[in-house]
Amino acid sequence: MKQRNSHHRRGDLPCVSLGIDDGIEARDLFRKSVRKKSNHKAHQLCKQVMETVNYLLAGGLGDSRLHQIMVDSVTPAPDAARLLVSVRFMDPDPEFGPGDIQAALNGACGLIRCEVAGVIQRKKVPELVFVMVPDEAVDHE
Repeated sequence: MKQRNSHHRRGDLPCVSLGIDDGIEARDLFRKSVRKKSNHKAHQLCKQVMETVNYLLAGGLGDSRLHQIMVDSVTPAPDAARLLVSVRFMDPDPEFGPGDIQAALNGACGLIRCEVAGVIQRKKVPELVFVMVPDEAVDHE
């Protein structure tokens, strides 16, 4: 059996003098820097969910309480199996408060998730968690 790199095991150096790049393999010297990959698929999923939920809130659900909100952002929480959907008031109606809106969202969550399943191409549909984002422009007196 042939022994590989026997000079490294004995502690012998392959060169006479040590240089700055000794101990580094040549293929590592010319390799492109490894950048942290952004999760492109998760961002794509969030965008698809945002577009679908905005469409549904605009009138696809038939609940008048949900017509006054829009999706502010969709982010993975903590990954693409669960998505945090932040919604914001567009035109606040004094008849419905944030509690009514949250109740309507919770009631329509199953239908929204069903519609999202028809749009995305995944085996498992992500869980959707809705959060109301306070709007600084709205006066809550």
